[in-house]
Amino acid sequence: MTNQNKRKLRAYPSSTLRLYLSVFSGVLSVIFALALLGNLPLLLAYYIILTSFLTVAIFWIKLRSYLRRREPDKAQTQINEQQPVRWRLVFLFFLLIVAMIMSPLLLAKVLPPEIWFILIVGIASGTSLSEIVLYIYCRRQK
Repeated sequence: MTNQNKRKLRAYPSSTLRLYLSVFSGVLSVIFALALLGNLPLLLAYYIILTSFLTVAIFWIKLRSYLRRREPDKAQTQINEQQPVRWRLVFLFFLLIVAMIMSPLLLAKVLPPEIWFILIVGIASGTSLSEIVLYIYCRRQK
């Protein structure tokens, strides 16, 4: 975030049930990946790199979207009233989710099974861990 945009997210924006589900699915997917990739250090390194990248990227996207949703700019509000941008953003977000889920399955014919397994479990771990990081970030902002 830039210096002029130093807004803070003080309260966790989701329910605690969502947090508990994220913790549960994150822990399960990490244990599952470690159990299957534990004796393959190169593939385990790929999994850790992918999960770390996705966790940071999804956390950044969530944080930006929650901050924009909490404090709308007056000029931006007038622009939004003129153009229905919200539906385009929802549609783009839906396409992004579908692409993240379908890309490993479509690449299963091209890539070896270990790689698409890492893609699927990395996506599951990254999304769950980003929710946990968002919760910790909100707790530290108080």
